[in-house]
Amino acid sequence: MALLFDVVLDAVLEERPSYRNEVSEHAVEDGTAVADHSRPLPRTLTITATIAGPDWESRYQRLIELAETRPVGSYVGVTVWENVTIESFEPSHTVQISNGVQFTMTLKQVRVARLETRAFIAPDPVTAVDVEPPPVERGFQQEELVDIVEEAEALSASWLVNLLFPSRTQGGEAA
Repeated sequence: MALLFDVVLDAVLEERPSYRNEVSEHAVEDGTAVADHSRPLPRTLTITATIAGPDWESRYQRLIELAETRPVGSYVGVTVWENVTIESFEPSHTVQISNGVQFTMTLKQVRVARLETRAFIAPDPVTAVDVEPPPVERGFQQEELVDIVEEAEALSASWLVNLLFPSRTQGGEAA
């Protein structure tokens, strides 16, 4: 028993995975081919399965719907495959199965792209309004050094300091 998306498969007769690579070849001057690069192709899984029983027609219709709408889902059988879509679906009605259907299906594993938005710092071409730049995240940095002379002048300008420490004022008296 296996599960394809949300459809229960009664018997999976065969699971045939395929791991393929594309190898690029280029001819050189003497006519021989040189392979200089390879990249992995999406993995595929071909299954031969049977659905039967009193509810086989509703499960069969659901498989047809999945083949037509091409959603991304999972297959759980002897192996577990995530992010697969139905590449081909070939049902076969035979004399041996009177209350069901046997089929061959090829599932292809897909990579799902992530959506990323970016803000561009350029004037809007329609309204000609300048775009404000996003704040710059600088992470952990050393605090900016404050000049001691400026700090002393700011300290002497405080009325509380002048009241408590009259000797620090210019005339030696509290203001």
